[in-house]
Amino acid sequence: MSDNQQSGRMIASVLQYYFPESKIVFVKEKLIPSFKRDFHLISSYGHNHLQAAKDAYITIVVGNVYHTKFTMDPAIYFKNHKRKDYDLNRLFLENISRDGQIAWESGPYGSIQTVRKEYAQNHIAVTKRVVEVKGGLFKQMPLKKGHGEYPLKTNDPRFGNIAQYGGYTNVTGSYFVLVESMEKGEKRISLEYVPVYLHERLEDDPGHKLLKEYLVDHRKLNHPKILLAKVRKNSLLKIDGFYYRLNGRSGNALILTNAVEVIMDDWQTKTANKISGYMKRRAIDKKARVYQNEFHIQELEQLYDFYLDKLENGVYKNRKNNQAELIHNEKEQFMELKTEDQCVLLTEIKKLFVCSPMQADLTLIGGSKHTGMIAMSSNVTKADFAVIAEDPLGLRNKVIYSHKGEK
Repeated sequence: MSDNQQSGRMIASVLQYYFPESKIVFVKEKLIPSFKRDFHLISSYGHNHLQAAKDAYITIVVGNVYHTKFTMDPAIYFKNHKRKDYDLNRLFLENISRDGQIAWESGPYGSIQTVRKEYAQNHIAVTKRVVEVKGGLFKQMPLKKGHGEYPLKTNDPRFGNIAQYGGYTNVTGSYFVLVESMEKGEKRISLEYVPVYLHERLEDDPGHKLLKEYLVDHRKLNHPKILLAKVRKNSLLKIDGFYYRLNGRSGNALILTNAVEVIMDDWQTKTANKISGYMKRRAIDKKARVYQNEFHIQELEQLYDFYLDKLENGVYKNRKNNQAELIHNEKEQFMELKTEDQCVLLTEIKKLFVCSPMQADLTLIGGSKHTGMIAMSSNVTKADFAVIAEDPLGLRNKVIYSHKGEK
């Protein structure tokens, strides 16, 4: 466990309480980047979430070596060894073992081979905690008569008529409910939001009577049938062959985020990291220029082509609003940009792959300033649609609802 913050110590005390026979080994945070630098292991922070798992693995490797070398009490080690033997810069240049247990075999064909193999693995489960939203009920500024979603007062019938007195808008949703209903004689399946103001009342709602009343009276559904009573924010969905997370809503539209982590090789990651370095300098100085020889010939073009290939031919071709057509058609315009602007554009294109609600500014190649947002109708009848329940480790995912779209 890394000792980079007080929370780590608190977690350690909890683990020690529940697992008293276990040993908690701390590793100084600075040792992790030092190990990766010495052995040329590339980090992908800012590009995907896989790096957190890889750093956790390196923490285990480094922690095991330090624990084997110095034990839980380094003072005992120094009783039997001279201070000059304590050279952290040379630690991984020697074989380390204790009581017949080998923690590290030095040399290019030693333990580092195993570390490189494991570090290169990208079969990493990334999960996100699903939540029920709480807090503000709606936008506090009321609208004029005939507008609004929630009456001005619920305990005074005189102000309960929105058509006559107006009401509040932007009602906050707590979670969603998957519903089957009838529309013009045909079956309709939709994800409908459940407002925060109903959250507590629906916790004790046998037979979903109150929920169905809400769906009929407020969502205007005919003969609603509850398929899933709760689909929480950040739930994993599979829609038309691509994985998303349910982020929220805007009006009657669902707002989704990408749930597929982008995989990059070391070369692509190095280029993206150099771009990130330039963008940090640019954030401080808008006139910052790239360093001489910072990027070799065609390096940025190759990263552009990598992103385009992912969007056109990889799994991301099924991502809604992926901007592949624009990026394909405007490559020549990209090539005419200054190197600094190419870095800016590639940073924006990368946002199309990030697993968070980000929008890309593609104005440098004639696109929109706010593009790439993933929105779709709450009516999912015609989509190949599935809701997936994840366990916290992402190891035993289970499809709890699915249907083939009625094209």
